[in-house]
This record gives sequence, structure tokens and C-alpha cells, in this order.
Amino acid sequence: MGTVSFVGKSNDPSGFQAGSEATRAAVRGLPGEKADLLMVFATATYDQDKLIAGVRSEAGDARLAGCTGEGVISRQESAEVEFAVGVMAVSSDLLRFHTFLLPDYSGESARCGRDLAAKVNELEADDLIGLVVLPDGLRGNCLHFLENLTRNLNRPVPVVGGTAGDGFLFRRTFQYHGDQAVSDGVAAVAIRGRGDLEIGVSHG
Repeated sequence: MGTVSFVGKSNDPSGFQAGSEATRAAVRGLPGEKADLLMVFATATYDQDKLIAGVRSEAGDARLAGCTGEGVISRQESAEVEFAVGVMAVSSDLLRFHTFLLPDYSGESARCGRDLAAKVNELEADDLIGLVVLPDGLRGNCLHFLENLTRNLNRPVPVVGGTAGDGFLFRRTFQYHGDQAVSDGVAAVAIRGRGDLEIGVSHG
């Protein structure tokens, strides 16, 4: 099978309905309709707990990570609107995924970096190929976080990601992990397995 991903999206204003609709569409695009990882991105205008509950209602036992942003980009469109959610479902027999959540990012950005490095090091994985990090974009010090993360990893690994946003309201962002939607945190995904991570950089 290799690695297969599919994206579902919704603009329904109901958090639960939007989460379940986008996830159902994403999972249906996978072989066997089973996901190993769900990456969730949504606008901050939703009731975030209901949104994640909707995602989980269709997610099975898949690992989950993500955050809020200005909008949602999919193959079909870039939706910078009040209500939008996109879910990328990934299924793979070559890769394994581990998700993490680091709290109190604004008060202890450097410690969050060290703690994430320690959690990744505990995997004792010689097949680690990448780390995705999604910190709160309104709080904390991303430079201190990244410096302490990369300095304390047992071996160099590509680190990619972006900070969570809230549609230029500058009030509160959310980070997703498991069945939680929190603020002032860092969501992260460690990717293990066979393959190479291709990195692209984009803005705006």
C-alpha cells in the first residue's frame, strides 16, 4: 500500500457537524477507510470542543494533531472564511506516527522544547524521519522553543510546522491533540519509518 492521504473539508457552522463531515470525507478516501493519523486545521470561530468531538466520532483509533489558523487550504480551494475545517487522513504501512502535547508554552517556551525533545528521545527510534510542531502563535517564544528542541534531540532530525492563528482576531488560538483542543500549548507529530521527508516553504 505504501502511504496514502486524503483530505476532507467542511464549512458547516456547527462544530460537531463540520468535524464529522470533514473527517468522514477524508477517511472514505483511504484504502479500507482506516486512518493512522489525522491532521486537523480549522478556524478559531468554532466551538472547539464540539469540533474535535465531531472529528473523533469518525476517527476510530487514529492519532490526531492540528491547530487553528487563518483559513483552510485544500486541493479544491483556500477558504479564508468564518467557518472552515480541513482534515487530512493518512494511512501507511511504511510510517508510524506519535503525537504529543506540551502545555504552558507562554510561561515555559524553552522547557517545552526540552520536554518535547525528551519525549522524542524516549522513542529510541533510529528510523525517525521528521517532526511536525504546531505552537500557539499568539503566546510564547518560538525561537527559544526551537533552539531548545533541536539542541536536546539525540540526533538531528528535520523540524517543520507553523504557528496556530485565529483569523487576525489576536485573541486565542487552539492546538489539537487526541480528543483535546487547548490553548497556550504545542501540538507535535513525530514521523518514523522508511522514506524521505520533502520540505516546501510557503507564505501568504
